Amino acid sequence: MNATMIMKRQRKSFAFLLLACWVSYSFSQEAPAAEPVTAVEVAKPVAAQPTAVGASVPVVVQPVTEVEVAEPDEEYALLTSGIWAGEHYFEGRLDALLPVYVYAGGDGKLFLNLRGAWADEGEDELNLGLVMRRRCLPNDGILGLSTFYDSRWTKDGAHFNQLGLGGEVLTQWVDMRANYYLPECEEESIGSQEMKSLAEQHYQTDYVQYAENNQLRENWSTYLDQTWMYDKYEFYTYPLKGYDAEIGVKLPLDFNRDVETRVFLGYYEFDHRSQA
Repeated sequence: MNATMIMKRQRKSFAFLLLACWVSYSFSQEAPAAEPVTAVEVAKPVAAQPTAVGASVPVVVQPVTEVEVAEPDEEYALLTSGIWAGEHYFEGRLDALLPVYVYAGGDGKLFLNLRGAWADEGEDELNLGLVMRRRCLPNDGILGLSTFYDSRWTKDGAHFNQLGLGGEVLTQWVDMRANYYLPECEEESIGSQEMKSLAEQHYQTDYVQYAENNQLRENWSTYLDQTWMYDKYEFYTYPLKGYDAEIGVKLPLDFNRDVETRVFLGYYEFDHRSQA
């Protein structure tokens, strides 16, 4: 093999190497870099079409779809505390919501609701309730039913028990609640008081005449006549039966997505059970 042939082969090899480097450089410049795949579904490769020598071949990557796997709701207990205060009034409250049973494939739950209230005026309250809620309304709305047994001690020393029934509709924008209260007893005595009052009074004068030493004399006496009235008053306290209802609307405020602001409008009506 002569020197001319060797030089031609070296030139062809060198030209082929330059062409390979140019094609590699075109791949690195025009092909988009594939991002790390973290989704469940992996993009399928696309078959490359025959191309001319020296042309860049783009790499096509299909969009990756991320699939979120819904985790089952965890059981939780919700503890809420509150304080109501005024010029001559202070009250503290504690509310515990405990899940006890899950049904309807996780869309429904039964809760045990314990409440307590203590006021500085001597009025205390305890509530024991069962609350059933189910996500069965459009847009994950919740329908709830509840029943409560309430005990209340008043500052006058009375003690009342009552049965409560309630219903609620909870949605993203509107909340509605209604409750009915039925006391067990009609009234309870909290003491008595006797009062003495003057009904009538008048003065009466008696005259006595007599003679002494040829003189006519007279003695007189005045008496105060009073009539008194004694009254005894019995004091009773009455539980009230009736109902209340409220509706609330969420305000479209965007201060903090974790904090909601709602405005509520309520109505109630109560009367003596003895008047039913």
